[in-house]
Amino acid sequence: MIPLAKIHDKNEGFLVNDQLMIVAEVDVLQVVVTSEKSEETNPLSQVESVSSVQDSVVEFRARNQHLKTACTNVLLSLTQTLCLTPQELSVGDLVEAEKALAYTKDTGLEVEWLVKKLNEVKEKKEAQSEGQNWFEEKAKGWGFPSMLSLDEINAKDSGFLVNGELKIVVEIELLEIIGKVEVNGFHLLSSQVESVSRMFEKHPETASEVHLKNPNLRTGYMSLLLSLIDTLCQSPHKLPKDDLDEAHYALESLTDAGFKLDWLEKKISQVSEMKEKEKDGESRRQDIEKELKDLKQKCSDVEAQLEKEKSEALAAKAPFSFDDIIQ
Repeated sequence: MIPLAKIHDKNEGFLVNDQLMIVAEVDVLQVVVTSEKSEETNPLSQVESVSSVQDSVVEFRARNQHLKTACTNVLLSLTQTLCLTPQELSVGDLVEAEKALAYTKDTGLEVEWLVKKLNEVKEKKEAQSEGQNWFEEKAKGWGFPSMLSLDEINAKDSGFLVNGELKIVVEIELLEIIGKVEVNGFHLLSSQVESVSRMFEKHPETASEVHLKNPNLRTGYMSLLLSLIDTLCQSPHKLPKDDLDEAHYALESLTDAGFKLDWLEKKISQVSEMKEKEKDGESRRQDIEKELKDLKQKCSDVEAQLEKEKSEALAAKAPFSFDDIIQ
């Protein structure tokens, strides 16, 4: 993180009494407490994934926690998608990944490393043929019979051999979804099922034209939609203008993905109007308060003048005393 020479440089101020203190801060993006009997996947399992992309959120402009978490989930879903092998990714997956990447980039996330990863994946995709494999007990096929030739491995400039040794790492990704329920093609946590079911019951056309095929991206965009609804459930008084701006942008991204959200667009406009009315009402209230304060001050001045007139009137009515006459 910091060169050793820079740490030892007296002018840098890193060393105090020849000691360097390193502080690590961890931002918990989502904490959900589940019972032992719950079938939902614990969101804390995402912490390792979130920490691996924490540098991307440095310039993240979203301040609303719901939208911030949802956008981070889209980023994680995109990362998971690009972790698949070129054989597992379809051309449609790559197109959807590019659109999701554009959204995360526009929200202020630093995703240049992910852009590079997507160019790499597309190049490999062009160079290799597509294929699918399902590993199970009864499966007859176990992957591909070859991947690299011995000549490629033994080439001096290949970098595969280190001290004459080749290290092969196998990563297994579980495709089975545990603790989730499928609703209209979206894999949801049990806690989300009721909200999404009610939404589809009220607006069945919402996802009728969604063109996202990749399950990770579909789930990520549904989380974004639910977070947007949660944001609008706040009191307009407590909803910052920046949150409304971010809500409009999130709505645009969802619409581009194929969601039909005319009903939600009307609600956002309604909340915006309420926010403007609140702003205008606050201005009028301040004017009235100032006018009332001026009137109260004027009444106070009039009352003081009245008391003075009363005192002078009483003094004029009082008879002279003997002492007043002879003074």
